[in-house]
Amino acid sequence: MAGVWSFRVMVGLGFLMLLVTLVYVWRWRQGKLDDPGRLYPLLLAMPLAPHLANFSGWIATEMGRQPWIVQGLLRTGDAVSQLNPLWVLLSLAAFWVVYLTLIGLDVFLLTRTARAGMHEPDVETPSVPAPDYVPEGARA
Repeated sequence: MAGVWSFRVMVGLGFLMLLVTLVYVWRWRQGKLDDPGRLYPLLLAMPLAPHLANFSGWIATEMGRQPWIVQGLLRTGDAVSQLNPLWVLLSLAAFWVVYLTLIGLDVFLLTRTARAGMHEPDVETPSVPAPDYVPEGARA
């Protein structure tokens, strides 16, 4: 039963991420990204969605695999990989190298971007005061 719900959570989060993306692309095309909307709290929670979807997908996979062994339809020995333990260790090490490299690149790019700070746009736009602007000395 948990496998069914974890699959539903995974698919639901996938569709939610797609829907939020489409809504914000639509808002971007209309030029309304600066307009605070009710979707901002949802957007702030979205970075957790891929991790939760990944985790629930893993649960669905593992829950779907185990009943075959429990019901006697698959022997435990048949479910175990026939790979040499050295190859298993090498593939695990390769995954660690790839993920640590990606984490390091992410931290590097985020740090570099944060240190660069805000900057003026390259294109100069004419500065026009707001219509109700009254200079300091001109107030009555």
